[in-house]
Amino acid sequence: MKMITKMILVAAVFLWGAICSAQEYFGTTTFGDASIEIPYHSAMDSQGNVYSAGIYSGIITVGSTSITWAGGNADGFLTKHDNDGNPIWVKGFGGALDDNALDVAVDANDNIYLTGYFMGAGSNAFDADPGPGEYWLENLSMFATRDCFIIKLDSNGDFLWAKQVSNPAGFGNEDSKSIEVDADGNVYIAGNFAQADFDPDPTNEVFLQAIGGLDGFVLKLDTDGNFVWVKTFASTGNDSVEDMEVDVNGDLLIAGKFRNTIDLDPNAGTAEFTSNGGDDIFMAKITTDGDYIWGQAFGGSGLEVLKSIQQLPSGVYVTGMFSGTVDLDPTAGDNTTVSNGPWDAFYSQFDTNGNYNYSYVLGGETTDFENVYDITEAFNGNLFVTGEFNGTTDFDNSAAEAFTTSNGKSDMFLMELTTEGDYVNHWAIGSENTESYPQVYFNSNNQILVLGAFKSTTVDFDPFAGEDFISTTGNYDAYFSRYNVFNNGNDNCSGAIAVACGDTVTGETINDTDSGGNAANDEFYSFTGTGAAQLVTVSLCSGTDFDTVVRIFEDCTLANEIAVNDDSCGLQSELTFLSDGTSTYYIMIEGFSSNAGNFTMAVTCEELAVNDECENALPIACGETVSGTTSNATFDVSAPACGGVDITAPGVWYEFTDNSGLVTDYTISLCNGTDYDSKLTVYSGTCGALVCETANDDACGLQSEVSFQSDGNTTYYILVHGYLNATGNFSLNVDCTPVPPPNDMIANAIDVDQVGFPYTDPAVAMPAATIESGSPAGCDLTGANGVWYKFTTNVDGNADATIVSPAGASSVTFYTAPDENATEADLTLVDQNSNQCAPGTSASIFTLANQTYYVFVLNTGGITDIVINATMLGVDENAIEGFSFYPNPTNNIVNLKAQAAIEKATVFNMLGQRVVEMSNNTNTMELNVSSLAKGTYIMKVTVNGELGTYKLIKN
Repeated sequence: MKMITKMILVAAVFLWGAICSAQEYFGTTTFGDASIEIPYHSAMDSQGNVYSAGIYSGIITVGSTSITWAGGNADGFLTKHDNDGNPIWVKGFGGALDDNALDVAVDANDNIYLTGYFMGAGSNAFDADPGPGEYWLENLSMFATRDCFIIKLDSNGDFLWAKQVSNPAGFGNEDSKSIEVDADGNVYIAGNFAQADFDPDPTNEVFLQAIGGLDGFVLKLDTDGNFVWVKTFASTGNDSVEDMEVDVNGDLLIAGKFRNTIDLDPNAGTAEFTSNGGDDIFMAKITTDGDYIWGQAFGGSGLEVLKSIQQLPSGVYVTGMFSGTVDLDPTAGDNTTVSNGPWDAFYSQFDTNGNYNYSYVLGGETTDFENVYDITEAFNGNLFVTGEFNGTTDFDNSAAEAFTTSNGKSDMFLMELTTEGDYVNHWAIGSENTESYPQVYFNSNNQILVLGAFKSTTVDFDPFAGEDFISTTGNYDAYFSRYNVFNNGNDNCSGAIAVACGDTVTGETINDTDSGGNAANDEFYSFTGTGAAQLVTVSLCSGTDFDTVVRIFEDCTLANEIAVNDDSCGLQSELTFLSDGTSTYYIMIEGFSSNAGNFTMAVTCEELAVNDECENALPIACGETVSGTTSNATFDVSAPACGGVDITAPGVWYEFTDNSGLVTDYTISLCNGTDYDSKLTVYSGTCGALVCETANDDACGLQSEVSFQSDGNTTYYILVHGYLNATGNFSLNVDCTPVPPPNDMIANAIDVDQVGFPYTDPAVAMPAATIESGSPAGCDLTGANGVWYKFTTNVDGNADATIVSPAGASSVTFYTAPDENATEADLTLVDQNSNQCAPGTSASIFTLANQTYYVFVLNTGGITDIVINATMLGVDENAIEGFSFYPNPTNNIVNLKAQAAIEKATVFNMLGQRVVEMSNNTNTMELNVSSLAKGTYIMKVTVNGELGTYKLIKN
């Protein structure tokens, strides 16, 4: 039953692929001669060129260059292919004996580094310069052993330098297996040795001898090939460092094989591990100074073969094959597995600290074998694994099955898995003979590049439905293939791929069709919220290589376009739309005009600002500064334009209420700490019926600020928004300055004897009074904030002053002054028992004729009436006989009547400022005071040359 289910699924997959697949085989190039050509390892430079190192014999041609081997069993080669797998050149290295290039690395400047081994001296010496020049390395051993070489070329393949590791005793091999370069250009070579001088400088010697038969080593050279250090790993049997990688932290990951006991700490410490049977696998991390960080080992009663250790974005991967029973978990856990045949393949995932995550094992029949040779991580976040298999293999290691049978001795496979080890798909390339050493890359178009060796007359290199049969010219030839394995089922809206917040996906429109919008190919994605409204940003700003347009639609009819953007970031596009949290939205990615290409789409989400709506305005108080952003706000459709400032960009709301009851000057500012072109609008009223108060655009550069005055009893709604569609971060400050009473300063003291006694100064805003600038004699007013009154007596009498509604600190004090133009320094405290420089709510004094007095009143905690009374001349004694006026108090019009012509009438406020004046030469006059504020005023009238003074009350 299980097999039937699997067959139905496979049929469905092939049918779907035929309908909407963009899988495509682009071709294969090969090179070889009648003998053997094998690319063992490879590396990609910053331009996407791929370099492969291996062995050859005979004559081989790659691109426009050919090389001929110097004799012996084989020579080493280095090839260069471009990002599409097209051959560019080949370089050769060798002598008359056995020479082999085993590994290649590329540094940040695209210099190329090779390592391998050579034999021979004299006429059989090894020429390390692949160009027209010569650079001879000689192995002087009489035992025909191998020496290790290290070669550096520039990015054009031109020779820079070469070094060798030799055994001065001439006994034993020095085999390098891996080469890496760090970010500083230091070179690391790893392998095994019996005896060796590791300093390539012929004038120096760093001679070491293995503890066991063979020991592993890591050698560090600087960028010029000078010796830095060497570390060895001692064992009681044989061990070898087979592969090495610089990890994300700049440390060295090493892996290899060992037998018996190995010490993975290359310094004075000890980190011993013991094998379980034959060869076991070890892995370790050391710093670039050669210091031990961690190490571990795993294996079983049979053999384990390491192929690679690799650092990928999702973790550290160890690949290889095993036989018999093995525990693949090197930690305290257990993951014991038994191979199905002589050999099964595996890879294991670890984190950068060596913690074991999981292993993926694939195997098949009892007579077959499998190995994992290479692994990489694709743009879609999945793993692509290459290796070899023979017989019938199940590539899905879950309860499901995905069997494929090889065509011959061993076929090459390419397998796609998630980084959690879930099977996705696989493909196979094979023939009646052998395909080996498969290595995998992704080019800049997210197409797969696979290279390796094959030995056959009938290899079909097309992994899909087509055919591309290629034969070798001799024994083993090298191949380089390119294809796309990804399905583009989202070419139409109905096949839209679902994306979610935080997703980054890579795609291409090259193989798509046009569904609408511009005359360009397009792809579709869908987005559905998780319940809450969000601002969703769709960005193509990174990793996109063509001029793009992004559109958001309500549904797949494509009739209602919700949002569109063209060129938000250079030629790339980015937009933000509002998701209601439940609806599904459809994203179209297409090109401007008819452009097509590769793109990377990032989807990010922000919860709406808490104060996105007026009804949810956040409170802000006098003196407070708050930081915020409008990047997660929406456009306020219902907010009215105000003061010529339109609402064109998303904004957020604040609510400001001043309950002081004091007339206050307000300044609301975005001038400090705001990083975008801002606007500011202030409303009164309610959120449902906003009333414009004031607004500003660009009071301070590109930032905004408003100032206005109010009564201290009103609630205001502040909208922070932007110019055009600008959004960003802001700092909002509210500054409140209560308006001081008019007689706050002594120079503006109210002249009470001009008004008449008793005098009541109503509702004085005492908390708004400012700090005194001086002190009279006999009373220190430092730090006091109050108001001033003055009067001059014409007879002896008395005077008193009272705070009607005391609050906070209160004080009333009388002072004598030389005249009514005095300053604090001119005053002297009236030293009477009822008038002291002390807290109190009233004071009284005896007054002397023709003496000027000042009264200072302090009441810090509240608004109050202040009453001042004295027994002295009032306004009635300045009256003009036969003159009268009414009504008093008045609301609008004061009617004046005299027995002679009224020449002029002038009204003054308590500061002595003329506020109304009218001239006339008749016996009656109507004086309009409707524009005056409520309060007490002084009216001076001239009738037939005589001046009269009167107190006027305005309601």
